[in-house]
Amino acid sequence: MGAPIQGEPGACSADRRNGGMEMMEDKRPFLDGRYVETWLREHGHMYKYELAWRAGITGTTLSQLIAGHVKPHPSTVERLAEAMGVDPAELVVPPDDVPPEVNREYKRRQAKTRKYWRKKRWEESNGDAKQGRAYKANRPFT
Repeated sequence: MGAPIQGEPGACSADRRNGGMEMMEDKRPFLDGRYVETWLREHGHMYKYELAWRAGITGTTLSQLIAGHVKPHPSTVERLAEAMGVDPAELVVPPDDVPPEVNREYKRRQAKTRKYWRKKRWEESNGDAKQGRAYKANRPFT
């Protein structure tokens, strides 16, 4: 099985080399939040959450996409474009054209998420996840 194609869902999966964990660079495009906000302003009859509902995504997801905290799946871009009545290519911005601070914030959030799930898996495998909390919760006050 070959390596995932850049831009596909598995393109940012972990790659184990030399005993370490290295991440492939995520080349998926960002959603052009300014374009979406401008479109919403011009179409004043629609709120952000109504656009999200028409596209079949949650309002929280749309807010995260507009802010650049997450990158959209290609099907999400297509659904948003259909709900807005525009071409999907107008909604995306290549990672190279995104301001560095947005890219840094995205990478910081990804690292934080990986750290959280790594800790959760470790706790589950060692049986520390719920035992410690239950023990502390059931202990009488002294």
